[in-house]
Amino acid sequence: MPSEEFTKEDWERLNNYAVEKTGSILESAEHPHFVKRNLIVAGVTNLGLVAAWILIPRAILWLFPNDPGVLAEFGVIYVFLILGTFVCGFIFAYSAVKLYRLYTADNSATKIDSGIMSGFSYADNRDRNWKIWLIAAAAGVVNLLLVRVFVNVLGQPLVDLFWQLN
Repeated sequence: MPSEEFTKEDWERLNNYAVEKTGSILESAEHPHFVKRNLIVAGVTNLGLVAAWILIPRAILWLFPNDPGVLAEFGVIYVFLILGTFVCGFIFAYSAVKLYRLYTADNSATKIDSGIMSGFSYADNRDRNWKIWLIAAAAGVVNLLLVRVFVNVLGQPLVDLFWQLN
């Protein structure tokens, strides 16, 4: 019978898998076909996370009606909801900026010179790519805030409407 305890090797294997998958998602964001796919996946996943923000606390309270402190025991769920919402906003914005640069931005400014200073010219043009990371991180935070505001303002009315329809 296998041990139910996670060993150090199991955690390392899980960490390596997570790093590999995260790297493949970010690498795929550079290709035009995958940028569109990432936009769609992040948008749909964000809708699923909004539903999870609304339904999970109510489901927990429904399962454990006599324990008012039960939501604190499921705090790890909120950590994953927060991270998931941030990552969806991040990936959506990163893909949107990449798609914008791919189809509409003027790429004539990325001309690489030849000669002894060509490496400097390439590095100078490449330095503008840090902005996309800043925009994506800000979009992840804004997405998290917007989802929380949406859930706080419209969460209960949507649940009440759902129960009235059933």
